[in-house]
Amino acid sequence: MAQGRDWILTLNAGSSSLKFAAYDSSGKKRLVQGQVAAIGDSAKLLLEGGEERVDAQNHHAALERALDFLRAHAIEGEPLAAGHRVVHGGIRNSATLLTPDVRGDIERAAELAPLHNPPALKVMDALNSHYKGLPQVVCFDTAFHADNPKEATTIAIPAEYRNRGIRRYGFHGLSYASLVRHFSEVTGELLPRRVLALHLGAGSSLCAIVDGKGVATSMGFSPMDGLVMATRSGAIDPGVLLHLMRAE
Repeated sequence: MAQGRDWILTLNAGSSSLKFAAYDSSGKKRLVQGQVAAIGDSAKLLLEGGEERVDAQNHHAALERALDFLRAHAIEGEPLAAGHRVVHGGIRNSATLLTPDVRGDIERAAELAPLHNPPALKVMDALNSHYKGLPQVVCFDTAFHADNPKEATTIAIPAEYRNRGIRRYGFHGLSYASLVRHFSEVTGELLPRRVLALHLGAGSSLCAIVDGKGVATSMGFSPMDGLVMATRSGAIDPGVLLHLMRAE
């Protein structure tokens, strides 16, 4: 049983889902996990042992269902802290405590990740209403790529546009950081000096890693770039768009 202040809540808000997990206060042992999927009229709680229909018309309600589930599994009271996955950190390049300024940066970056940043903000706000003053830490998918060399981040457009923040940001950084951190633990071998890693799912990308640090990645300014994905075309020759604009 976990009681108030001796557990940590982690949250990953998607456009129509909310993944959640509770960890012990060390952050090393996962106590329980689940997901509220298909938020809206068909919402359901997905668990390792099956699924059940729940009432979750929005992300605020989805958070309530997640907390209900945790309480039903003896995870009670206020957590020590909460951690959020945020797809686009804008100018932010490392995990940080949520403050009004940080929230503003996430909101401004929402234009570049419209399916992910807004739901994450809704969950942060709902959690703050539920646990007033709870420390919330935000971890950015873009952070792992923040120190990529200029040749990997620069887009070949006039400087006036680059100065507005138009660059190759890269995504899935938390996935790649986890790979680097846990490679030796899982394989029993040292992480090779040079690694080509893949994150494959509905959204997919490749990342070149040297000495444990990202140096290049297939996604660029937005998560639409790079590989062909489930509902995203990936990289497209700009000439195709110009041709279609003229032809259509």
